[in-house]
Amino acid sequence: MQNHLPLFKLQIDLENKAEGMDFISLVDYPAHGKMHQAFSKRTPEKVEFKNHFNDDKRIITGVAIATNLPIYRVDKSGFEYNAIFTKNDTLEIAQQLFKNGYMHNVNEQHDMNKKISDIYLFESFFINDEKSNIPKAFKDQNLQPGTWITSYKVENNDVWNKIKDGEFAGFSIEGWFKEVEVIKKSNKNKMKRKSLKEILFGNQTAIKPMFDSENKDKYATATDVDGNVLVWDGEMAEGTAIFVEVEGEDPILAAAGDYTIDTDGVMTVISVDEAGMITAVEVVEADDSEEIVEEVAEAMKAMRSEHKSQLAAQKIAFDDQLSKVAESVDAISAEFAEYKEQIEKAFEEMGKKPKSKNQSTGGFLATKTK
Repeated sequence: MQNHLPLFKLQIDLENKAEGMDFISLVDYPAHGKMHQAFSKRTPEKVEFKNHFNDDKRIITGVAIATNLPIYRVDKSGFEYNAIFTKNDTLEIAQQLFKNGYMHNVNEQHDMNKKISDIYLFESFFINDEKSNIPKAFKDQNLQPGTWITSYKVENNDVWNKIKDGEFAGFSIEGWFKEVEVIKKSNKNKMKRKSLKEILFGNQTAIKPMFDSENKDKYATATDVDGNVLVWDGEMAEGTAIFVEVEGEDPILAAAGDYTIDTDGVMTVISVDEAGMITAVEVVEADDSEEIVEEVAEAMKAMRSEHKSQLAAQKIAFDDQLSKVAESVDAISAEFAEYKEQIEKAFEEMGKKPKSKNQSTGGFLATKTK
Protein backbone atom coordinates (compact mmCIF):
# COMPACT_ATOMS: atom_id res chain seq x y z
CA MET A 1 0.00 0.00 0.00
CA GLN A 2 1.26 3.46 -0.87
CA ASN A 3 0.55 5.89 1.97
CA HIS A 4 -1.15 9.28 1.59
CA LEU A 5 -3.03 8.29 -1.56
CA PRO A 6 -6.79 8.43 -2.17
CA LEU A 7 -8.62 5.24 -1.18
CA PHE A 8 -11.40 3.83 -3.36
CA LYS A 9 -13.88 1.00 -2.86
CA LEU A 10 -14.43 -1.21 -5.91
CA GLN A 11 -18.13 -1.95 -6.34
CA ILE A 12 -20.69 -3.16 -8.88
CA ASP A 13 -24.31 -2.36 -9.69
CA LEU A 14 -26.24 -5.62 -9.30
CA GLU A 15 -28.81 -4.40 -11.82
CA ASN A 16 -26.14 -3.82 -14.45
CA LYS A 17 -25.12 -7.13 -16.02
CA ALA A 18 -22.21 -5.46 -17.81
CA GLU A 19 -20.54 -4.71 -14.48
CA GLY A 20 -18.76 -7.21 -12.30
CA MET A 21 -16.17 -9.93 -12.46
CA ASP A 22 -16.03 -11.95 -15.68
CA PHE A 23 -12.74 -13.89 -15.35
CA ILE A 24 -10.34 -15.25 -12.77
CA SER A 25 -6.72 -15.54 -13.80
CA LEU A 26 -3.86 -17.80 -12.79
CA VAL A 27 -0.93 -15.44 -12.21
CA ASP A 28 2.65 -15.57 -10.97
CA TYR A 29 1.92 -12.99 -8.25
CA PRO A 30 -1.63 -11.85 -7.42
CA ALA A 31 -2.30 -8.20 -6.56
CA HIS A 32 -3.58 -9.12 -3.08
CA GLY A 33 -0.36 -11.05 -2.40
CA LYS A 34 -2.15 -14.19 -1.16
CA MET A 35 -0.86 -17.44 -2.61
CA HIS A 36 -3.08 -20.38 -3.50
CA GLN A 37 -2.39 -23.84 -2.15
CA ALA A 38 -2.58 -27.25 -3.76
CA PHE A 39 -4.04 -30.05 -1.66
CA SER A 40 -3.60 -33.79 -1.71
CA LYS A 41 -6.25 -36.23 -0.47
CA ARG A 42 -4.85 -36.02 3.04
CA THR A 43 -5.50 -33.33 5.63
CA PRO A 44 -5.07 -29.90 3.96
CA GLU A 45 -1.72 -28.35 4.76
CA LYS A 46 0.54 -25.78 3.24
CA VAL A 47 2.71 -27.38 0.54
CA GLU A 48 5.59 -26.59 -1.75
CA PHE A 49 4.24 -26.74 -5.28
CA LYS A 50 7.19 -28.59 -6.82
CA ASN A 51 7.28 -31.47 -4.34
CA HIS A 52 3.88 -32.25 -2.87
CA PHE A 53 1.27 -32.70 -5.59
CA ASN A 54 -1.32 -35.38 -5.94
CA ASP A 55 -1.88 -35.86 -9.67
CA ASP A 56 -5.16 -37.70 -9.04
CA LYS A 57 -6.95 -34.91 -7.19
CA ARG A 58 -5.60 -31.85 -9.06
CA ILE A 59 -7.26 -29.21 -6.89
CA ILE A 60 -5.98 -25.69 -6.28
CA THR A 61 -7.47 -23.53 -3.54
CA GLY A 62 -6.72 -19.85 -3.13
CA VAL A 63 -7.87 -16.35 -2.28
CA ALA A 64 -9.96 -14.75 -5.04
CA ILE A 65 -10.56 -11.47 -3.17
CA ALA A 66 -8.86 -10.39 0.07
CA THR A 67 -11.13 -7.88 1.82
CA ASN A 68 -9.93 -4.55 3.24
CA LEU A 69 -6.46 -5.00 1.79
CA PRO A 70 -5.31 -1.81 -0.01
CA ILE A 71 -3.97 -2.52 -3.49
CA TYR A 72 -1.79 0.11 -5.15
CA ARG A 73 -3.11 1.15 -8.56
CA VAL A 74 -2.13 3.61 -11.34
CA ASP A 75 -4.60 4.46 -14.11
CA LYS A 76 -3.73 5.31 -17.72
CA SER A 77 -3.42 9.01 -16.90
CA GLY A 78 -0.86 8.33 -14.16
CA PHE A 79 -3.28 8.92 -11.27
CA GLU A 80 -2.15 6.91 -8.22
CA TYR A 81 -4.56 5.49 -5.66
CA ASN A 82 -5.28 2.53 -3.38
CA ALA A 83 -8.26 0.25 -4.01
CA ILE A 84 -10.01 -2.14 -1.64
CA PHE A 85 -12.86 -4.64 -1.69
CA THR A 86 -15.16 -4.49 1.35
CA LYS A 87 -16.95 -7.51 2.77
CA ASN A 88 -20.35 -6.53 1.34
CA ASP A 89 -18.96 -5.59 -2.07
CA THR A 90 -17.04 -8.87 -2.30
CA LEU A 91 -20.21 -10.85 -1.65
CA GLU A 92 -22.10 -8.93 -4.35
CA ILE A 93 -19.27 -9.44 -6.86
CA ALA A 94 -19.30 -13.19 -6.23
CA GLN A 95 -23.09 -13.38 -6.52
CA GLN A 96 -23.00 -11.48 -9.82
CA LEU A 97 -20.29 -13.83 -11.14
CA PHE A 98 -22.49 -16.88 -10.48
CA LYS A 99 -25.61 -15.15 -11.76
CA ASN A 100 -23.90 -14.39 -15.08
CA GLY A 101 -22.49 -17.93 -15.32
CA TYR A 102 -18.86 -16.79 -15.49
CA MET A 103 -17.53 -18.94 -12.61
CA HIS A 104 -15.60 -21.29 -14.92
CA ASN A 105 -13.92 -18.50 -16.94
CA VAL A 106 -10.18 -18.80 -16.28
CA ASN A 107 -7.19 -17.48 -18.21
CA GLU A 108 -3.41 -17.18 -17.85
CA GLN A 109 -1.81 -13.95 -16.64
CA HIS A 110 -4.91 -11.87 -17.60
CA ASP A 111 -4.32 -12.71 -21.26
CA MET A 112 -7.67 -13.11 -23.04
CA ASN A 113 -5.91 -15.07 -25.77
CA LYS A 114 -4.94 -17.72 -23.20
CA LYS A 115 -8.31 -18.87 -21.92
CA ILE A 116 -7.94 -22.19 -20.08
CA SER A 117 -10.14 -25.16 -20.92
CA ASP A 118 -10.79 -28.18 -18.71
CA ILE A 119 -10.77 -26.24 -15.44
CA TYR A 120 -13.83 -25.49 -13.31
CA LEU A 121 -14.89 -23.97 -10.01
CA PHE A 122 -16.44 -26.44 -7.58
CA GLU A 123 -16.06 -24.78 -4.16
CA SER A 124 -16.54 -21.22 -2.92
CA PHE A 125 -16.85 -19.77 0.58
CA PHE A 126 -16.27 -16.61 2.64
CA ILE A 127 -14.31 -16.08 5.86
CA ASN A 128 -16.81 -15.47 8.66
CA ASP A 129 -16.70 -12.59 11.14
CA GLU A 130 -15.07 -14.76 13.81
CA LYS A 131 -12.47 -15.96 11.29
CA SER A 132 -13.07 -19.45 12.61
CA ASN A 133 -13.38 -21.09 9.18
CA ILE A 134 -9.98 -20.12 7.79
CA PRO A 135 -8.31 -23.27 6.38
CA LYS A 136 -5.14 -24.33 8.15
CA ALA A 137 -3.09 -23.69 5.03
CA PHE A 138 -4.13 -20.01 5.06
CA LYS A 139 -3.71 -19.21 8.76
CA ASP A 140 -0.59 -17.14 8.10
CA GLN A 141 -2.07 -14.98 5.33
CA ASN A 142 -3.86 -12.40 7.53
CA LEU A 143 -7.28 -13.00 5.95
CA GLN A 144 -10.08 -10.66 7.03
CA PRO A 145 -13.84 -11.33 7.39
CA GLY A 146 -15.57 -11.55 4.03
CA THR A 147 -12.47 -12.76 2.17
CA TRP A 148 -13.51 -15.00 -0.73
CA ILE A 149 -11.75 -18.35 -1.18
CA THR A 150 -12.28 -20.57 -4.23
CA SER A 151 -11.23 -24.07 -5.30
CA TYR A 152 -10.74 -25.18 -8.90
CA LYS A 153 -10.42 -28.65 -10.39
CA VAL A 154 -7.64 -28.66 -13.01
CA GLU A 155 -8.03 -31.28 -15.74
CA ASN A 156 -5.81 -29.42 -18.22
CA ASN A 157 -2.47 -31.28 -18.24
CA ASP A 158 -0.37 -28.36 -19.50
CA VAL A 159 -1.78 -25.97 -16.89
CA TRP A 160 -1.37 -28.52 -14.11
CA ASN A 161 2.28 -28.96 -15.02
CA LYS A 162 2.78 -25.18 -14.97
CA ILE A 163 1.22 -25.03 -11.50
CA LYS A 164 3.53 -27.80 -10.27
CA ASP A 165 6.54 -26.01 -11.78
CA GLY A 166 5.67 -22.84 -9.86
CA GLU A 167 4.71 -20.72 -12.87
CA PHE A 168 1.39 -19.79 -11.22
CA ALA A 169 1.22 -18.81 -7.56
CA GLY A 170 -2.29 -17.47 -7.04
CA PHE A 171 -5.62 -16.16 -8.32
CA SER A 172 -6.29 -12.65 -9.60
CA ILE A 173 -9.76 -11.45 -10.58
CA GLU A 174 -10.65 -9.19 -13.49
CA GLY A 175 -13.82 -7.40 -14.49
CA TRP A 176 -15.65 -4.09 -14.62
CA PHE A 177 -16.03 -2.13 -11.38
CA LYS A 178 -17.01 1.37 -10.35
CA GLU A 179 -14.73 3.24 -7.96
CA VAL A 180 -16.21 5.00 -4.92
CA GLU A 181 -13.80 7.25 -3.07
CA VAL A 182 -13.47 6.66 0.67
CA ILE A 183 -10.48 8.85 1.57
CA LYS A 184 -9.74 11.92 -0.49
CA LYS A 185 -6.28 13.27 -1.12
CA SER A 186 -5.48 16.42 0.83
CA ASN A 187 -6.24 19.74 -0.88
CA LYS A 188 -3.52 21.57 1.00
CA ASN A 189 -1.19 21.63 -1.99
CA LYS A 190 -3.91 23.26 -4.04
CA MET A 191 -4.53 26.09 -1.57
CA LYS A 192 -2.26 28.74 -3.07
CA ARG A 193 -2.96 32.40 -2.57
CA LYS A 194 -4.30 34.19 -5.62
CA SER A 195 -3.27 37.67 -6.62
CA LEU A 196 -5.82 40.41 -7.26
CA LYS A 197 -5.08 40.14 -10.96
CA GLU A 198 -5.87 36.41 -10.93
CA ILE A 199 -9.14 37.02 -9.10
CA LEU A 200 -10.24 39.77 -11.49
CA PHE A 201 -8.89 38.54 -14.81
CA GLY A 202 -8.02 34.86 -14.39
CA ASN A 203 -11.22 33.78 -16.20
CA GLN A 204 -11.66 35.93 -19.28
CA THR A 205 -15.07 34.47 -20.12
CA ALA A 206 -16.77 35.57 -16.89
CA ILE A 207 -16.41 38.12 -14.10
CA LYS A 208 -15.39 36.34 -10.94
CA PRO A 209 -17.30 37.13 -7.73
CA MET A 210 -15.71 39.50 -5.23
CA PHE A 211 -15.80 39.31 -1.45
CA ASP A 212 -18.00 42.06 0.05
CA SER A 213 -15.69 43.36 2.77
CA GLU A 214 -18.24 46.01 3.86
CA ASN A 215 -20.84 43.35 4.73
CA LYS A 216 -18.78 40.59 6.28
CA ASP A 217 -21.51 39.56 8.70
CA LYS A 218 -23.72 38.15 5.95
CA TYR A 219 -21.24 35.34 5.21
CA ALA A 220 -21.47 31.89 6.72
CA THR A 221 -18.27 30.03 7.63
CA ALA A 222 -17.11 26.46 8.10
CA THR A 223 -13.74 24.77 8.56
CA ASP A 224 -12.84 21.83 6.33
CA VAL A 225 -10.86 18.77 7.41
CA ASP A 226 -7.60 20.39 6.21
CA GLY A 227 -8.11 23.44 8.44
CA ASN A 228 -9.20 25.87 5.71
CA VAL A 229 -11.92 28.32 6.78
CA LEU A 230 -14.50 28.47 4.00
CA VAL A 231 -16.74 31.51 3.56
CA TRP A 232 -19.90 31.86 1.44
CA ASP A 233 -22.98 34.02 1.07
CA GLY A 234 -26.40 32.38 0.93
CA GLU A 235 -27.10 28.68 0.52
CA MET A 236 -24.28 26.20 0.15
CA ALA A 237 -25.43 24.90 -3.20
CA GLU A 238 -24.43 24.76 -6.85
CA GLY A 239 -23.66 28.22 -8.20
CA THR A 240 -22.61 29.75 -4.86
CA ALA A 241 -19.17 31.36 -4.65
CA ILE A 242 -16.77 29.94 -2.05
CA PHE A 243 -14.02 32.01 -0.46
CA VAL A 244 -11.15 31.00 1.82
CA GLU A 245 -10.00 33.14 4.74
CA VAL A 246 -6.45 34.53 4.58
CA GLU A 247 -4.85 35.84 7.78
CA GLY A 248 -4.72 39.62 7.84
CA GLU A 249 -6.55 40.05 4.54
CA ASP A 250 -9.98 39.64 2.99
CA PRO A 251 -10.95 36.08 1.98
CA ILE A 252 -9.98 35.01 -1.53
CA LEU A 253 -11.76 32.74 -3.98
CA ALA A 254 -11.24 29.06 -3.24
CA ALA A 255 -8.97 27.10 -5.56
CA ALA A 256 -10.52 24.41 -7.73
CA GLY A 257 -10.89 21.09 -5.94
CA ASP A 258 -12.90 19.22 -3.33
CA TYR A 259 -13.35 20.43 0.25
CA THR A 260 -14.65 18.14 2.99
CA ILE A 261 -16.54 19.53 6.00
CA ASP A 262 -17.32 17.40 9.06
CA THR A 263 -20.43 18.69 10.84
CA ASP A 264 -21.43 16.56 13.85
CA GLY A 265 -20.29 13.38 12.12
CA VAL A 266 -21.86 14.26 8.77
CA MET A 267 -19.25 14.53 6.03
CA THR A 268 -20.06 17.00 3.24
CA VAL A 269 -17.86 17.18 0.14
CA ILE A 270 -17.99 20.49 -1.76
CA SER A 271 -16.68 20.54 -5.33
CA VAL A 272 -15.41 23.91 -6.57
CA ASP A 273 -14.48 24.88 -10.15
CA GLU A 274 -11.78 27.22 -11.47
CA ALA A 275 -14.09 30.22 -11.04
CA GLY A 276 -14.51 29.54 -7.31
CA MET A 277 -18.11 28.39 -7.77
CA ILE A 278 -19.69 25.34 -6.19
CA THR A 279 -20.45 22.68 -8.78
CA ALA A 280 -21.66 19.93 -6.44
CA VAL A 281 -22.45 19.29 -2.78
CA GLU A 282 -22.41 15.65 -1.69
CA VAL A 283 -23.22 14.30 1.77
CA VAL A 284 -21.19 11.20 2.66
CA GLU A 285 -22.32 8.78 5.32
CA ALA A 286 -19.49 9.13 7.80
CA ASP A 287 -20.26 5.90 9.64
CA ASP A 288 -19.62 3.82 6.53
CA SER A 289 -16.40 5.64 5.70
CA GLU A 290 -15.11 5.48 9.26
CA GLU A 291 -15.88 1.77 9.51
CA ILE A 292 -14.01 1.05 6.28
CA VAL A 293 -11.02 3.13 7.36
CA GLU A 294 -10.93 1.33 10.72
CA GLU A 295 -11.13 -2.07 9.03
CA VAL A 296 -8.34 -1.16 6.62
CA ALA A 297 -6.20 0.14 9.50
CA GLU A 298 -6.82 -3.07 11.47
CA ALA A 299 -5.89 -5.20 8.46
CA MET A 300 -2.67 -3.25 7.92
CA LYS A 301 -1.82 -3.50 11.64
CA ALA A 302 -2.33 -7.28 11.56
CA MET A 303 -0.24 -7.51 8.38
CA ARG A 304 2.64 -5.58 9.97
CA SER A 305 2.47 -7.85 13.02
CA GLU A 306 2.45 -10.90 10.76
CA HIS A 307 5.48 -9.67 8.82
CA LYS A 308 7.30 -8.93 12.07
CA SER A 309 6.65 -12.47 13.31
CA GLN A 310 7.76 -13.94 9.99
CA LEU A 311 10.99 -11.91 10.06
CA ALA A 312 11.66 -13.04 13.63
CA ALA A 313 11.13 -16.68 12.65
CA GLN A 314 13.37 -16.25 9.60
CA LYS A 315 16.11 -14.71 11.77
CA ILE A 316 15.95 -17.64 14.20
CA ALA A 317 16.18 -20.11 11.31
CA PHE A 318 19.05 -18.16 9.76
CA ASP A 319 20.96 -17.97 13.05
CA ASP A 320 20.45 -21.71 13.51
CA GLN A 321 21.79 -22.43 10.02
CA LEU A 322 24.70 -20.06 10.58
CA SER A 323 25.54 -21.84 13.83
CA LYS A 324 25.51 -25.20 12.07
CA VAL A 325 27.75 -23.85 9.30
CA ALA A 326 30.18 -22.49 11.92
CA GLU A 327 30.26 -25.88 13.63
CA SER A 328 30.94 -27.57 10.31
CA VAL A 329 33.76 -25.12 9.54
CA ASP A 330 35.30 -25.74 12.97
CA ALA A 331 35.10 -29.50 12.45
CA ILE A 332 36.67 -29.25 8.99
CA SER A 333 39.41 -26.96 10.34
CA ALA A 334 40.17 -29.44 13.11
CA GLU A 335 40.33 -32.32 10.64
CA PHE A 336 42.58 -30.31 8.33
CA ALA A 337 44.92 -29.40 11.19
CA GLU A 338 45.13 -33.04 12.22
CA TYR A 339 45.77 -34.14 8.64
CA LYS A 340 48.49 -31.50 8.24
CA GLU A 341 50.13 -32.65 11.43
CA GLN A 342 50.11 -36.25 10.20
CA ILE A 343 51.71 -35.25 6.87
CA GLU A 344 54.44 -33.23 8.57
CA LYS A 345 55.11 -36.10 10.98
CA ALA A 346 55.38 -38.54 8.07
CA PHE A 347 57.97 -36.35 6.31
CA GLU A 348 59.97 -35.97 9.50
CA GLU A 349 60.07 -39.74 9.86
CA MET A 350 61.43 -40.04 6.30
CA GLY A 351 64.00 -37.34 7.03
CA LYS A 352 62.60 -35.05 4.36
CA LYS A 353 60.72 -31.81 4.22
CA PRO A 354 57.80 -31.12 1.87
CA LYS A 355 58.32 -29.14 -1.33
CA SER A 356 57.70 -25.41 -1.26
CA LYS A 357 54.49 -23.95 -2.65
CA ASN A 358 56.32 -22.62 -5.71
CA GLN A 359 58.03 -25.91 -6.63
CA SER A 360 57.18 -27.39 -10.02
CA THR A 361 55.66 -30.85 -10.12
CA GLY A 362 57.03 -31.52 -13.58
CA GLY A 363 59.79 -30.42 -15.90
CA PHE A 364 63.49 -30.09 -15.28
CA LEU A 365 63.76 -27.20 -12.84
CA ALA A 366 62.53 -27.01 -9.25
CA THR A 367 62.77 -24.39 -6.51
CA LYS A 368 64.08 -26.03 -3.39
CA THR A 369 63.11 -25.16 0.15
CA LYS A 370 65.68 -23.71 2.46
